[in-house]
Amino acid sequence: FETAQDSWLDVLAAMLIVCGPVSRKHFILSLLAISFGAFVAVSGRYLLEVPRWISLLGVIIAIAGTMQVLLFLCQLQVYGWRAEKVTVFACNFCGMQYSTFEEASSHENTCAYGPGANVPIGGAVSVVGMPVNQQPQYMSNQGQVVSQQVAYAP
Repeated sequence: FETAQDSWLDVLAAMLIVCGPVSRKHFILSLLAISFGAFVAVSGRYLLEVPRWISLLGVIIAIAGTMQVLLFLCQLQVYGWRAEKVTVFACNFCGMQYSTFEEASSHENTCAYGPGANVPIGGAVSVVGMPVNQQPQYMSNQGQVVSQQVAYAP
């Protein structure tokens, strides 16, 4: 797994759909499929008394694993090995990347787009105007909210 949030299904889906650089996980998945398929085929045929279609299913799984190995070998030839992931730390305001958390933290304290910025670009929230199709609301003396009403004469 690249991160703790990845699930097995996400990793498998990404490995089987994307054509690009391969990792060892690709080959491990394929070799597991070959091993499982061969085990089911042999044990279903000679060791256990199970229907014949289970042995056939094992053969099909082993063939699919073999095809995956061949596909991943072709991808390895064309694209090479997948590079290892590198951890970087980024500024929450401008997105600049740093190799250590301390560098990113010190940058965030002085970032031009941060909360202490003079301009409201990514920093302090500034609301301009009024939402569309919404009338301004005013407080009356009794504490109830009343809307501004304008007489309309066609």
